[in-house]
Amino acid sequence: MNFKRGTLYTEDMIKSEQLFLNSLSNYINNPTLKQFPKDKTPIGHFSTLNYGVNKGEKVPIELKSRLEAKIDSNLLNIDLNCVDYQTDVVIVGSGGAGLSAAIQAAECGANVLVLTKDKGYCNTVLAQGGIQAVTEPDDSLEQHLEDTLKGGHYKGKKELVEKLVYEAPETLLWLQNLGVEFKEEPIIPGGSTKKRLHTIGDNTGANIMKALVKKVDELRNKITIIKYADAQEILKDENGFASGIVFKQEDGYKVVQSKSVILATGGSGSLCYNNLNTSNCKGSTADGLAMAYHAGAKLVDPGSIQYHPTGGAYPINFCGKLVSEKARSLGALLFNSKGEALQSVGNRDDIVRLILAEEAHGNAIKTPDGNNGIWLAIPMIDKIHGEGTIEKRLPSLFKKYQSEEIDIRKHAILIYPIVHYHLGGIDIDTKGMSSVPNLFAVGEVSGGIDGDNRLMGNALASIIVYGRTAGKEATEIAKKRNFSKTLSLDYLIDSNLIESKNLTR
Repeated sequence: MNFKRGTLYTEDMIKSEQLFLNSLSNYINNPTLKQFPKDKTPIGHFSTLNYGVNKGEKVPIELKSRLEAKIDSNLLNIDLNCVDYQTDVVIVGSGGAGLSAAIQAAECGANVLVLTKDKGYCNTVLAQGGIQAVTEPDDSLEQHLEDTLKGGHYKGKKELVEKLVYEAPETLLWLQNLGVEFKEEPIIPGGSTKKRLHTIGDNTGANIMKALVKKVDELRNKITIIKYADAQEILKDENGFASGIVFKQEDGYKVVQSKSVILATGGSGSLCYNNLNTSNCKGSTADGLAMAYHAGAKLVDPGSIQYHPTGGAYPINFCGKLVSEKARSLGALLFNSKGEALQSVGNRDDIVRLILAEEAHGNAIKTPDGNNGIWLAIPMIDKIHGEGTIEKRLPSLFKKYQSEEIDIRKHAILIYPIVHYHLGGIDIDTKGMSSVPNLFAVGEVSGGIDGDNRLMGNALASIIVYGRTAGKEATEIAKKRNFSKTLSLDYLIDSNLIESKNLTR
């Protein structure tokens, strides 16, 4: 296969690439790497929240706008006595966390209603890297715990991390029993010390979702999924307990009455913090964070956003597409326009700052589109592990670049940081419950696990561990609770998000 030098890459790009690739063996045998900068300044622009439980805390301006956006006053004109759906458990979100919760709740005896914003897109299916779980004899749960706490700069809640770590091995077995096949040898994920990342090529998330969807279909007598259901706000009963959801479809608002509510809405990457591209699906617009916050739920570290160091930067149709950390775990190095290799394995936030520092010092590569990027030397992987490793371990990445006639076995690719994960979120306990009774939050919409940085592979473990837990706990509540006599959105009147002059109750 020929590299499309004449049409895709400029002469300056070709020269900078060759500076590094011509001396590839030197970096494999004894690499001298540029180290991480000491500056830990937060990335982006921040402002202060004006209302709510977290009033006075600083968050990115994009998130503040979402949390404090004016609410449609027509919500307060809905006849809440006219219930469209009644169910034991309502789950908002149909990704890995939502479906795990649905499966567990259904198997525990609950009737479950799952609302999905569109036809079922989610971030889980985009997860390439893998899932962390201790399985090797030279590893330990204590080491996984320490790696995770250290990776998050010791700002994660220890009790939440302990649950994640201690239940991850059983979670891996649960997935295998659903048909997910982890045949590859575990590798060491960035920021960790042991081989505990279990992968399926570079499309682990897609394989997990395939198994979850199949299981949900088998439980269709207990689980109902409503597509194109845009959740608006959380319903409360006379005691302030979460008791349902109002969602919107083309033909108007619909009311769901439930005995418990699980939010599994994902993150907020599509708010495009700092004008950066995102690896998230288009529906990741902080919906769950906003609904929970309006309902009075406490958020933890809401301004903490993770930027992934390696998003595609060129060609233009690859911009924002995730380039799995697995590539660097297998040995690929980042290098700048001068052919200097950069520290490429470690905490994601450190690598992002290093890339941004290289750009600030004029060492980035300018693309024909006018963007900046840094090289990622994928060919090193075959040099280290043997010919054929790239195609075997990174098949999706290989095929994607092959479609543009770029052979990543022979050539480096251009990357740049992207918005990847909302580290903060709804404050939860080890059962997945928020500060609002009977309101659970699982997956990326929850916070407190990752601290200031998330390690690769912990997200997939988290969505299953906490998804299943919330499903079980929500069902236990449903078994003990009757449907509420009243449903209300009155708490919105005092939220400063609806102007009283617009009320027409």
